[in-house]
Amino acid sequence: MFMPQLLNFIKRLWRILILSTIVIVFGNYLLHETILPFYGETKKVEINKITGGTRGEFIHYLFICNGKEYHGSSLAGGYAIGDSIFIEYWPTFPHINRICRGQTSPHHSFDKYMFYLRKIESI
Repeated sequence: MFMPQLLNFIKRLWRILILSTIVIVFGNYLLHETILPFYGETKKVEINKITGGTRGEFIHYLFICNGKEYHGSSLAGGYAIGDSIFIEYWPTFPHINRICRGQTSPHHSFDKYMFYLRKIESI
């Protein structure tokens, strides 16, 4: 009598463990690759700090959304403090933000991309 209850408990615990692992491992990917492209907004911001790490340079930026200040950082090299970049953020939860694709280096011309994207949207 006690054994079936214990087996059911272990099965439920195992399912919770697997689901939690999936959310922890893929949660960041799901947020940035599914939510931001569809519900995110784009904003031009300035880099206000650059720090070095073992993997390279991290650029730091801040932006204002709904009257509150939010911070973000990204692994990207070749920028200087005061350079402008585009970021994507989710207006519902602005702490979910990232540097826009194609800007891991200042040699990528993202301004041209945004110009053409806005032209297409206006049609």
